[in-house]
Amino acid sequence: MNPFRLPGTTTVSKNIGNGEKDSSGFYQKGDYVSKEDWVGGSMLSNYGVNGMSLSGDVVSEEIYEPNLRALKSYFMFGNQIVCLGTGIHDVESQYNVETTVENRKLKADGSNKITVNGNKLELPIIDVKVSDIVKENGLGTGTASMEGKDLAGTEWIHMEGNTAGSDIGWYFPSGNQNLKVRKVASTGNWNNINITESGDVVSNYFELWFDHGKNPQNEEYSYVMLPGRSENELKEYAKAPSIEILANNSDVQAVYYKGDKVTGANFWNDKEVTVGYITSNKKASVIVKEDKDLLEIGVSDPTMKNTGTIEIDLDKELDQIISRDENVTVSYVDQKLHISVDTDKTNGSTSYAVVKIKNEDGSNNGNNGNNGNNGNNGNNGNNGNNGNNGNNGNNGNNGNNGNNGNNGNNGDNGNNGNNGNNGNNGNNGNNGNNGNSNNGNSTTKKSETVDRVNNQVIMTTVTSGRDEHNNQVDWVEETIKSLETGEVIKVRKKVNLVDAKTGEKVETELVKDAKGNILKAAVSTNTESITKEVNKKKAVITAKFSHRNILWAIAETSKDEIDNIVYEAKLLLPIDKLIKELKKSTIKEFELNIELAKELMNASDVTISNIDVSKELIQAAKEKSANISLFVKNPNNDKLYSWSINGKDLKKSNKKITDINLALKTFKANELKPLYKALTGERNKPEGIVIRFEHEGELPALATIKLYNNQKIKYPKGQKLHLYHYNDEAAKFYELYYNECNVVDKQTIELKIQHCSDYVILPQTLSNKVVVSLLDQVSVPSKVNTEIGKKKKLMVNSTENAKVSYESSNKNIVTVDKTGTVVGKKQGKAIVKIKVSIKGKERVLKTEVKVLKTSNEKILKNK
Repeated sequence: MNPFRLPGTTTVSKNIGNGEKDSSGFYQKGDYVSKEDWVGGSMLSNYGVNGMSLSGDVVSEEIYEPNLRALKSYFMFGNQIVCLGTGIHDVESQYNVETTVENRKLKADGSNKITVNGNKLELPIIDVKVSDIVKENGLGTGTASMEGKDLAGTEWIHMEGNTAGSDIGWYFPSGNQNLKVRKVASTGNWNNINITESGDVVSNYFELWFDHGKNPQNEEYSYVMLPGRSENELKEYAKAPSIEILANNSDVQAVYYKGDKVTGANFWNDKEVTVGYITSNKKASVIVKEDKDLLEIGVSDPTMKNTGTIEIDLDKELDQIISRDENVTVSYVDQKLHISVDTDKTNGSTSYAVVKIKNEDGSNNGNNGNNGNNGNNGNNGNNGNNGNNGNNGNNGNNGNNGNNGNNGNNGDNGNNGNNGNNGNNGNNGNNGNNGNSNNGNSTTKKSETVDRVNNQVIMTTVTSGRDEHNNQVDWVEETIKSLETGEVIKVRKKVNLVDAKTGEKVETELVKDAKGNILKAAVSTNTESITKEVNKKKAVITAKFSHRNILWAIAETSKDEIDNIVYEAKLLLPIDKLIKELKKSTIKEFELNIELAKELMNASDVTISNIDVSKELIQAAKEKSANISLFVKNPNNDKLYSWSINGKDLKKSNKKITDINLALKTFKANELKPLYKALTGERNKPEGIVIRFEHEGELPALATIKLYNNQKIKYPKGQKLHLYHYNDEAAKFYELYYNECNVVDKQTIELKIQHCSDYVILPQTLSNKVVVSLLDQVSVPSKVNTEIGKKKKLMVNSTENAKVSYESSNKNIVTVDKTGTVVGKKQGKAIVKIKVSIKGKERVLKTEVKVLKTSNEKILKNK
């Protein structure tokens, strides 16, 4: 295809070549990257805004077109892309400036029907050789012409696709803008741009572009891409476009999408500029979506250079803040909604806020006031004056007072004088579900949040009060609706509960689908009531979990008359206190005892799914080379299982530190039918134990796991056991040589592992197995970038006992020392060969190292 006309680009048709071939045949240099930093955009769900400030003053040593300038924006709204360009400028140039709309491959015979404003466009097919187009002096100097047919007064163009459903159209809001078109039979050869051998290739192309002429001054363009549209659909779109261009100038480019009420704006300068109802004081990309009284806002700093804030004003009246990112502040200043975004270290990402706004007549808040009136009905004889404030909600401006009508329930203590009858009515006005259990002392808050990550709306009701055990608690009811499928699930939670007897914090969760089927039942609990014994070198921490609240949760679930619910118990440790003890200067060993209560041990409908130890605790142990031991015990202080990690192994490990879930379960192999079936054919069909770790993946260092007083199967002391990972899809067992498993004293099985998965412990070897060696686990990065004169260490993921050596394929470009530290010598690429030896066996891996000239070049390339 014509390399001077790549769709979406604004260029001059000047031949810049491919650079220079290096010894390997790859081209180096020739990277013409703009020096501008305004490159990026913002997004909300499926809507996106992007832009770039274009300059012909490039990073490359070669001169391109130093005076070329343009501001370009792209608005991705639904099934259309709005493209705007402005400030197109050049001086002292011999080349025309062009913006290419399309360069699309046609059918083999070039017969695709093309329609302009409903009239069929007849175009001859011009024979063109790419090698003639890119002659040394550029446009017009070769034998191949670059000229096309002028399209005067064009409003829309439709082109038949090569296959069904692949039609495409373009709408031009400003009519004719020096638009040109042609069909070409383009002849080229792959060998002209790479080292691939090929003969000439001929393909037909449709070229459509704006010709801004030589040395344009503040030229502009606008068009809308409409893929997948038929000719009739495009004709109807042109009659009533779903977009409106709000601005296309050197201060701001902005578009409004009428269909979904989305506004996108790219602000190009550090000055206060207003477009529509949006004002920005800095360079920014902004996107806003309106949905009735809900407003979603996304703001980014595409330059990545603003270490301060972007201040955004929206000409809307704030009602309620629904959600916001931590770096976003929302306020109401001078009758405008004000958004302040701290962009330091956001790296061009979009920051978000979701708010409720008041309608212009205040009717939205008036409705909230009516909700206060409902509460008022419940407050008869309680505090009628405050309840009557709810009526003010009808005035619109005092809608918040309507909410206070709801809050009138706080005076429900006065209902005791009315024998509690009216008090119950008051609670029903607030939250009928809980009206009878909180003695009339509850408060209710409602909110609606848009979850951009999961594309869903969450409607939440939170009621605070005391439960039947006199524990302070929040009841949370959520209705979650998917914006993609419309699917609805309901969640009921008991949160922020503090046991009045034990001080233990407990949360329960029950998740149902729209039909009432239970999808999940869980309870999580932590404790601040820990005991500790500390001597000079060892800290022993004991955390006890009563779990009587788990039984309450099960009892509460049973109200739904649904049986056979298994609750997942999540035990949350007081990490901050544990780290504080571990960081004491004398501590070299840390022991954590987790005591599970009798209720939990005996509850058949409760399974322990989480005993989480945070990465912060493990990192603290690594910094001190402290040994970590963690014991899980029953109410009789008998050990069930334990974990231990040696501090020295942790200190020298280069593996990533992550949270570890210590929970595990054991089964007899014959209890899992698919696995037991896979043992068919083995000699004596050995009896085994399945151990299922809740944690998945790599551990930060070698861990020793002990299973105490095992009653599943008894093996004699000293017996060598075999540890296998079972792959149920392949129905194969994998023997991992870097793991160990043995029987030690008193029916204790000891495992040494570096990776958590589902394992099978067996007393003999299997024929149906795949042997996985340590060398199979070694990995290195396939590619890395560095800079001239800079050092960078290659990370090799291997065991601590591996021997590793390094060798560079081209020391003129990259050198590497025995530690794996590479140094860039000059621009280019080299291969570092990495030889890993473990127990006399070797494996060779390779990493491609690319050396860039400057850090600026690297940053711009990433953009």
